[in-house]
Amino acid sequence: MTQPVDVSIEVRDARIDVEGAAACDQLALRAAGRRLVLAGAPSAAIAAAISSRGTVVSGSLLINGKDVAQGAHFGHVGIAALDLPLPHRDSILAYVTVSFRLAGLSRTEAAAAAHAAMDDLGLRALETRKAPTLSLAERRAAVIAQAMLPGASVLFAEAPLAGLETQAARYVLNVLGQACKSRSVIATALRSDPSSPERELLLGADCVALLSDSGTSWIGQPDALLKGVRLYAIVVRGNEPAFVERAVAAGVEVRGDPPRMIVCLPEGATTRVLLDAARESDTTLLEAVAIWQ
Repeated sequence: MTQPVDVSIEVRDARIDVEGAAACDQLALRAAGRRLVLAGAPSAAIAAAISSRGTVVSGSLLINGKDVAQGAHFGHVGIAALDLPLPHRDSILAYVTVSFRLAGLSRTEAAAAAHAAMDDLGLRALETRKAPTLSLAERRAAVIAQAMLPGASVLFAEAPLAGLETQAARYVLNVLGQACKSRSVIATALRSDPSSPERELLLGADCVALLSDSGTSWIGQPDALLKGVRLYAIVVRGNEPAFVERAVAAGVEVRGDPPRMIVCLPEGATTRVLLDAARESDTTLLEAVAIWQ
Protein backbone atom coordinates (compact mmCIF):
# COMPACT_ATOMS: atom_id res chain seq x y z
CA MET A 1 0.00 0.00 0.00
CA THR A 2 1.33 3.43 -0.95
CA GLN A 3 2.08 5.61 2.07
CA PRO A 4 0.18 8.92 1.97
CA VAL A 5 2.12 12.16 1.79
CA ASP A 6 1.15 15.64 2.93
CA VAL A 7 -1.61 17.36 1.01
CA SER A 8 -1.44 21.12 0.61
CA ILE A 9 -4.28 23.56 0.24
CA GLU A 10 -3.71 27.17 -0.72
CA VAL A 11 -6.38 29.86 -0.93
CA ARG A 12 -5.26 33.21 -2.32
CA ASP A 13 -7.59 36.15 -1.67
CA ALA A 14 -10.51 34.06 -2.90
CA ARG A 15 -14.11 35.02 -3.31
CA ILE A 16 -16.34 31.97 -3.54
CA ASP A 17 -19.97 32.31 -4.59
CA VAL A 18 -22.64 29.74 -3.74
CA GLU A 19 -26.02 30.03 -5.46
CA GLY A 20 -25.04 33.42 -6.82
CA ALA A 21 -24.09 35.01 -3.48
CA ALA A 22 -20.68 35.51 -1.90
CA ALA A 23 -20.04 32.80 0.69
CA CYS A 24 -16.58 34.18 1.49
CA ASP A 25 -14.43 37.00 0.18
CA GLN A 26 -10.69 37.71 0.23
CA LEU A 27 -10.08 34.43 2.04
CA ALA A 28 -6.42 33.50 2.42
CA LEU A 29 -5.11 30.17 3.68
CA ARG A 30 -2.04 28.00 3.31
CA ALA A 31 -1.86 24.69 5.15
CA ALA A 32 -0.53 21.16 4.70
CA GLY A 33 -0.74 17.80 6.42
CA ARG A 34 -1.69 14.15 5.98
CA ARG A 35 -4.81 14.68 8.08
CA LEU A 36 -5.80 18.29 7.51
CA VAL A 37 -8.96 19.76 9.03
CA LEU A 38 -10.50 23.11 8.11
CA ALA A 39 -12.95 24.39 10.71
CA GLY A 40 -15.32 27.33 10.70
CA ALA A 41 -17.92 28.89 8.43
CA PRO A 42 -15.58 29.61 5.46
CA SER A 43 -14.81 25.89 5.24
CA ALA A 44 -18.32 25.38 3.84
CA ALA A 45 -17.51 27.74 0.97
CA ILE A 46 -14.27 25.88 0.28
CA ALA A 47 -16.18 22.59 0.27
CA ALA A 48 -18.75 23.99 -2.13
CA ALA A 49 -16.03 25.05 -4.57
CA ILE A 50 -14.25 21.70 -4.40
CA SER A 51 -17.50 19.80 -5.05
CA SER A 52 -18.58 22.19 -7.86
CA ARG A 53 -21.56 23.60 -5.95
CA GLY A 54 -19.71 26.90 -5.63
CA THR A 55 -17.62 29.06 -7.95
CA VAL A 56 -14.25 30.67 -7.33
CA VAL A 57 -15.08 34.13 -8.68
CA SER A 58 -11.75 35.76 -7.92
CA GLY A 59 -8.46 34.73 -6.40
CA SER A 60 -7.59 31.05 -6.43
CA LEU A 61 -8.04 27.75 -4.59
CA LEU A 62 -5.37 25.09 -5.11
CA ILE A 63 -5.05 21.53 -3.82
CA ASN A 64 -1.56 20.15 -4.32
CA GLY A 65 -1.14 22.90 -6.89
CA LYS A 66 -4.25 21.82 -8.83
CA ASP A 67 -6.54 24.74 -9.67
CA VAL A 68 -10.02 24.00 -8.33
CA ALA A 69 -11.60 26.76 -10.43
CA GLN A 70 -10.38 24.97 -13.57
CA GLY A 71 -11.44 21.53 -12.31
CA ALA A 72 -7.81 20.40 -12.33
CA HIS A 73 -8.28 18.61 -8.99
CA PHE A 74 -10.75 16.06 -10.37
CA GLY A 75 -9.17 12.63 -10.54
CA HIS A 76 -6.53 13.64 -8.02
CA VAL A 77 -9.03 14.28 -5.22
CA GLY A 78 -11.88 11.96 -4.29
CA ILE A 79 -14.81 14.05 -3.03
CA ALA A 80 -17.21 13.00 -0.27
CA ALA A 81 -19.74 15.83 -0.33
CA LEU A 82 -22.01 16.33 2.66
CA ASP A 83 -25.09 14.10 2.56
CA LEU A 84 -24.83 13.32 -1.14
CA PRO A 85 -28.09 11.71 -2.33
CA LEU A 86 -27.84 7.93 -2.65
CA PRO A 87 -29.84 5.76 -5.07
CA HIS A 88 -32.66 3.94 -3.28
CA ARG A 89 -32.79 0.79 -5.40
CA ASP A 90 -29.12 -0.12 -5.81
CA SER A 91 -26.92 -1.76 -3.22
CA ILE A 92 -24.14 0.33 -1.72
CA LEU A 93 -21.58 -1.80 -3.54
CA ALA A 94 -23.34 -1.09 -6.84
CA TYR A 95 -23.42 2.62 -5.99
CA VAL A 96 -19.66 2.71 -5.35
CA THR A 97 -19.03 0.68 -8.51
CA VAL A 98 -21.05 3.10 -10.64
CA SER A 99 -19.17 6.04 -9.11
CA PHE A 100 -15.88 4.47 -10.15
CA ARG A 101 -17.26 3.77 -13.62
CA LEU A 102 -18.15 7.45 -13.96
CA ALA A 103 -14.56 8.25 -13.00
CA GLY A 104 -13.39 6.38 -16.09
CA LEU A 105 -12.70 2.83 -14.88
CA SER A 106 -13.77 -0.17 -16.92
CA ARG A 107 -16.56 -2.39 -15.60
CA THR A 108 -14.08 -4.97 -14.33
CA GLU A 109 -11.76 -2.36 -12.81
CA ALA A 110 -14.63 -0.54 -11.13
CA ALA A 111 -16.05 -3.71 -9.59
CA ALA A 112 -12.66 -4.75 -8.20
CA ALA A 113 -11.93 -1.24 -6.91
CA ALA A 114 -15.34 -0.98 -5.23
CA HIS A 115 -14.80 -4.26 -3.37
CA ALA A 116 -11.33 -3.09 -2.34
CA ALA A 117 -12.61 0.29 -1.11
CA MET A 118 -15.36 -1.27 1.01
CA ASP A 119 -12.88 -3.76 2.43
CA ASP A 120 -10.22 -1.14 3.16
CA LEU A 121 -12.73 1.02 5.02
CA GLY A 122 -14.18 -1.88 7.00
CA LEU A 123 -17.56 -1.53 5.30
CA ARG A 124 -18.13 -5.01 3.88
CA ALA A 125 -21.31 -5.27 5.96
CA LEU A 126 -22.82 -2.42 3.93
CA GLU A 127 -22.15 -3.89 0.48
CA THR A 128 -25.53 -5.57 -0.04
CA ARG A 129 -27.60 -3.01 1.83
CA LYS A 130 -29.61 -0.21 0.24
CA ALA A 131 -29.73 3.45 1.17
CA PRO A 132 -33.17 3.47 2.88
CA THR A 133 -31.90 0.96 5.46
CA LEU A 134 -28.81 2.96 6.42
CA SER A 135 -28.34 5.28 9.37
CA LEU A 136 -27.01 8.77 8.70
CA ALA A 137 -23.52 7.69 9.81
CA GLU A 138 -23.63 4.71 7.46
CA ARG A 139 -24.73 6.96 4.60
CA ARG A 140 -21.77 9.22 5.31
CA ALA A 141 -19.52 6.16 5.24
CA ALA A 142 -20.94 5.06 1.88
CA VAL A 143 -20.22 8.49 0.40
CA ILE A 144 -16.66 8.27 1.69
CA ALA A 145 -16.33 4.88 0.00
CA GLN A 146 -17.34 6.26 -3.40
CA ALA A 147 -14.67 8.95 -2.95
CA MET A 148 -11.88 6.35 -2.61
CA LEU A 149 -10.95 6.73 -6.26
CA PRO A 150 -8.12 4.46 -7.42
CA GLY A 151 -5.15 6.64 -8.24
CA ALA A 152 -6.38 9.61 -6.21
CA SER A 153 -3.91 10.68 -3.55
CA VAL A 154 -6.36 12.82 -1.58
CA LEU A 155 -9.78 12.29 -0.02
CA PHE A 156 -11.87 15.39 0.67
CA ALA A 157 -14.64 14.86 3.23
CA GLU A 158 -17.13 17.68 3.72
CA ALA A 159 -18.28 18.05 7.34
CA PRO A 160 -18.38 14.26 7.85
CA LEU A 161 -19.36 14.51 11.54
CA ALA A 162 -21.85 17.38 11.27
CA GLY A 163 -25.03 16.72 13.22
CA LEU A 164 -24.00 13.27 14.46
CA GLU A 165 -24.28 11.98 18.00
CA THR A 166 -21.14 10.75 19.74
CA GLN A 167 -21.36 7.05 18.81
CA ALA A 168 -22.28 7.78 15.20
CA ALA A 169 -19.43 10.28 14.96
CA ARG A 170 -16.98 7.66 16.21
CA TYR A 171 -18.17 5.27 13.51
CA VAL A 172 -17.45 7.82 10.78
CA LEU A 173 -14.15 8.79 12.42
CA ASN A 174 -13.07 5.16 12.25
CA VAL A 175 -13.89 5.05 8.53
CA LEU A 176 -11.84 8.19 7.96
CA GLY A 177 -9.01 6.65 9.95
CA GLN A 178 -9.00 3.67 7.60
CA ALA A 179 -8.96 6.01 4.59
CA CYS A 180 -5.91 7.78 6.01
CA LYS A 181 -3.89 4.59 5.61
CA SER A 182 -3.84 4.91 1.82
CA ARG A 183 -4.24 8.64 1.10
CA SER A 184 -4.12 12.08 2.63
CA VAL A 185 -7.39 13.46 3.95
CA ILE A 186 -8.78 16.98 4.01
CA ALA A 187 -11.93 17.27 6.11
CA THR A 188 -14.06 20.20 7.16
CA ALA A 189 -15.86 20.87 10.43
CA LEU A 190 -18.63 23.38 10.93
CA ARG A 191 -18.27 23.54 14.72
CA SER A 192 -15.37 23.40 17.16
CA ASP A 193 -17.10 24.00 20.49
CA PRO A 194 -16.50 21.49 23.30
CA SER A 195 -20.03 20.04 23.09
CA SER A 196 -19.70 19.07 19.42
CA PRO A 197 -18.41 15.65 18.28
CA GLU A 198 -16.78 17.54 15.40
CA ARG A 199 -14.17 18.70 17.91
CA GLU A 200 -12.79 15.12 17.91
CA LEU A 201 -12.13 15.46 14.18
CA LEU A 202 -9.94 18.48 14.85
CA LEU A 203 -8.05 16.84 17.68
CA GLY A 204 -7.31 13.78 15.51
CA ALA A 205 -5.72 15.87 12.74
CA ASP A 206 -2.03 16.61 12.29
CA CYS A 207 -2.82 20.12 11.04
CA VAL A 208 -5.82 22.27 11.90
CA ALA A 209 -6.84 25.57 10.31
CA LEU A 210 -9.44 27.57 12.22
CA LEU A 211 -11.27 29.94 9.88
CA SER A 212 -13.64 32.81 10.55
CA ASP A 213 -15.28 35.57 8.57
CA SER A 214 -12.25 37.67 9.47
CA GLY A 215 -9.90 35.19 7.79
CA THR A 216 -7.57 32.46 8.97
CA SER A 217 -7.60 32.59 12.77
CA TRP A 218 -5.05 29.92 13.60
CA ILE A 219 -3.06 27.13 11.91
CA GLY A 220 -1.08 24.47 13.71
CA GLN A 221 -1.05 21.08 15.38
CA PRO A 222 -4.00 20.20 17.61
CA ASP A 223 -1.85 19.60 20.69
CA ALA A 224 -1.43 23.37 20.87
CA LEU A 225 -5.21 23.69 21.09
CA LEU A 226 -5.25 21.26 24.00
CA LYS A 227 -2.86 23.53 25.88
CA GLY A 228 -5.52 26.17 26.24
CA VAL A 229 -5.34 28.44 23.21
CA ARG A 230 -8.20 30.96 23.46
CA LEU A 231 -9.09 32.69 20.21
CA TYR A 232 -11.64 35.44 19.60
CA ALA A 233 -12.79 37.31 16.52
CA ILE A 234 -13.28 40.92 17.57
CA VAL A 235 -14.54 44.16 16.07
CA VAL A 236 -13.48 47.52 17.53
CA ARG A 237 -14.26 51.15 16.75
CA GLY A 238 -12.51 54.29 17.89
CA ASN A 239 -8.80 54.72 18.58
CA GLU A 240 -7.93 51.40 17.00
CA PRO A 241 -4.10 51.75 16.94
CA ALA A 242 -4.12 52.60 20.65
CA PHE A 243 -6.34 49.59 21.37
CA VAL A 244 -3.91 47.29 19.58
CA GLU A 245 -0.98 48.83 21.47
CA ARG A 246 -2.67 48.34 24.85
CA ALA A 247 -3.78 44.79 24.00
CA VAL A 248 -0.30 43.74 22.87
CA ALA A 249 1.21 45.28 26.01
CA ALA A 250 -1.14 43.07 28.04
CA GLY A 251 0.13 39.95 26.29
CA VAL A 252 -2.62 39.58 23.70
CA GLU A 253 -1.53 38.30 20.28
CA VAL A 254 -3.28 40.34 17.59
CA ARG A 255 -3.70 39.24 13.98
CA GLY A 256 -5.24 41.14 11.11
CA ASP A 257 -6.07 44.80 10.69
CA PRO A 258 -8.69 46.89 12.51
CA PRO A 259 -11.57 47.05 12.83
CA ARG A 260 -11.84 43.23 12.46
CA MET A 261 -9.08 41.23 14.12
CA ILE A 262 -8.29 37.84 15.58
CA VAL A 263 -6.86 37.85 19.09
CA CYS A 264 -5.26 35.10 21.14
CA LEU A 265 -5.53 35.71 24.87
CA PRO A 266 -2.53 35.04 27.12
CA GLU A 267 -2.67 32.05 29.45
CA GLY A 268 -5.04 32.58 32.35
CA ALA A 269 -6.55 35.75 30.89
CA THR A 270 -10.23 36.41 30.26
CA THR A 271 -11.96 38.81 27.92
CA ARG A 272 -11.54 41.39 30.68
CA VAL A 273 -8.11 42.10 29.17
CA LEU A 274 -9.84 43.20 25.95
CA LEU A 275 -12.35 45.35 27.81
CA ASP A 276 -9.52 46.98 29.74
CA ALA A 277 -7.59 47.70 26.53
CA ALA A 278 -10.73 49.24 25.01
CA ARG A 279 -11.39 51.41 28.07
CA GLU A 280 -7.79 52.61 28.32
CA SER A 281 -7.67 53.53 24.61
CA ASP A 282 -11.13 55.13 24.44
CA THR A 283 -12.18 52.43 21.97
CA THR A 284 -15.47 50.52 21.76
CA LEU A 285 -15.32 46.72 21.65
CA LEU A 286 -18.30 46.03 19.42
CA GLU A 287 -17.99 42.27 19.16
CA ALA A 288 -15.98 39.41 20.65
CA VAL A 289 -16.87 35.95 19.35
CA ALA A 290 -15.08 32.88 20.69
CA ILE A 291 -13.45 30.79 17.96
CA TRP A 292 -11.71 28.33 20.28
CA GLN A 293 -11.78 28.16 24.07
